Amino acid sequence: MKVRLLTLVALLALVGGVIGSGPIAASAQGTPEESDFDVKDLAGVQEGVSRTYAGDLSAFFSSAAEAASTPGAEPGTPDVSALGLFSLNGAILRFDNKDNAKDAFGTFSDKVVESASTEGGFELKDEDTDGFSDNTKAYSAAVEEEGISSTVFVIITQEDEFIYLTTGISFSPEAGEVKDSTVNFTKALVDGKAGDGEGELKEDGTSTGGLWDKFPAADDEVLQGLKPVADQQVYPQK
Repeated sequence: MKVRLLTLVALLALVGGVIGSGPIAASAQGTPEESDFDVKDLAGVQEGVSRTYAGDLSAFFSSAAEAASTPGAEPGTPDVSALGLFSLNGAILRFDNKDNAKDAFGTFSDKVVESASTEGGFELKDEDTDGFSDNTKAYSAAVEEEGISSTVFVIITQEDEFIYLTTGISFSPEAGEVKDSTVNFTKALVDGKAGDGEGELKEDGTSTGGLWDKFPAADDEVLQGLKPVADQQVYPQK
C-alpha cells in the first residue's frame, strides 16, 4: 500500500523554499523550480534555524497494511483522521535589531504565500489569530491527496528582533484543532529564551544552545506527543 503524504512534502517545500538559502529546487511534484529570493538579502539577518516535530506513522500504516492483506478485506484508503495532529514545524530568523526585522516582515510573509503555491502546490486562506504582535499573518489550507484529507495552518509573526514561521499539519477533520495547536506552539517559540552563543547543530532534532533553546523540549505538553525529528541551520548554511 503506497500513500503519498502531499501535506508533508508541501510543508518541507514551504519552509525550505522560503528560508533556505539559494535557489529553490524542490516542489511537491518533484520538478525543480528556481526563486530569486534569498534570505541573505533581508537587511540585518543574522541567523536562521528550523526544527520539525512529527508523530510516528509507521505503526499505523503497518497495521493498515496488515488489515488490507486480510482475506476478504475491502480495498481502500486507511482512515487517518484519528491520528489528529501530525507535525509542527518552527523556523526562527534573528536580525541585528527589531527595526530590520519589522522591515523584512512584509517581504518574508509575501514569500510564504507565493511559496505555498509554487513549491507546496496549495493556496493559503487568510485567518485571524489573537495574542501576537501587529506584524502577524495567519493562513490555512485544506489539502486532499488520494482520499486523505488534512489541514495546514501557518503563522508568520515578528516580535522584537525575530521573525517566526510556524506550520502545523493535522489529519483531524476539525480545522480548529490544528489552529489551536499551531498558535500554542508559536507562543512557546516567542516566549522561549535563546541561549548563549551560536548553539550546536544536531540534524536529528536535538540541537542545543543559541536559538535552539527557544524551541520546546521534547516532553513539552504543547507538542501533544510529537517528537523532534529534524533540525536545520537555514542561515548561514554550514
